[in-house]
Amino acid sequence: MLVEPMSNTEGQVERMSTAEEQVEQISTMEEQVEQISTMEEQVEQISTMEEQMEKISTMEEQVEKISTMEEQVEKISTMEEQMEQISTMEEQMEKISTMEEQMEKISIMEEQVEKISTMEGQELYAGPGCMISFQRRRCNFDISL
Repeated sequence: MLVEPMSNTEGQVERMSTAEEQVEQISTMEEQVEQISTMEEQVEQISTMEEQMEKISTMEEQVEKISTMEEQVEKISTMEEQMEQISTMEEQMEKISTMEEQMEKISIMEEQVEKISTMEGQELYAGPGCMISFQRRRCNFDISL
């Protein structure tokens, strides 16, 4: 079989066709480079988003700490109220103690009144020629010789 030599024009057409294919390949490669560049930008955005997520996580931890601190402040406030109540109770205990002392004094006075009331109308011999008599509703002693 004999191969006919190609004419110049046919060779040029074939080369042009190959060149067009190469241009298409270059264009495809440029598109791929653009896609890679876009992907790199997306990777940067993802990295930025990860940093923001870390910041958000840190902020959530701080919010939890603040919440815990608020609970502690409430507990402290409750403790202060309890301390005030204890102080009030101590004052009341002092008043009760004072009242108990007064009740003891009243009890002693009642005993003395009872003793005096049993002595009303009685006369006591206080020695030769001396008599003491207790009269009702009088605080004075009537001493007669």
